[in-house]
Amino acid sequence: MKKSWTRLAFTNSLCALLLVTVSAVPTSAETLTRRNLNEQAVNEAHNKTVFNFSGKVVDQKGHGIANVVVNDGCNFTTTDKAGRWKLVTDTTRSKLVSISTPAAYKLPAVDGRAAGFYISVSQLAKGKKHDFRLERRTRPSDDFQYLAISDPQIANDHDLNRWRKE
Repeated sequence: MKKSWTRLAFTNSLCALLLVTVSAVPTSAETLTRRNLNEQAVNEAHNKTVFNFSGKVVDQKGHGIANVVVNDGCNFTTTDKAGRWKLVTDTTRSKLVSISTPAAYKLPAVDGRAAGFYISVSQLAKGKKHDFRLERRTRPSDDFQYLAISDPQIANDHDLNRWRKE
């Protein structure tokens, strides 16, 4: 019995595959074709950058929440009556999928910090589905704080003066 080993390795460790072909006769054209198809399928999965992500936005009882904005930084959608969302995301352009919190809800807190309002697209690509969980407030609130952070890339005095004045 002859064993032939083929190893495919990828630089970002998303996937690695070890193909083993066991045959009683030397490798035939049919076996080569099968191996090429297997390698092609692995390469296509590895190179895929656009995914159909989906999930739900639910409250602490598991009930869907309607009209919640879900976005990937380039595209957005809103949840339906059952809290379901779908988003086509290009992972070369987007790094996170996140939600905007409606006034009647708040984010769960972990160690005093808001948690659970985003997921990385690399993590989401593994399962393609994610449910966001929110907690209902005792009364709606439209009091919020927004923090904007920038990195202006100042190259010279002209840029610095422009940044200071604008």
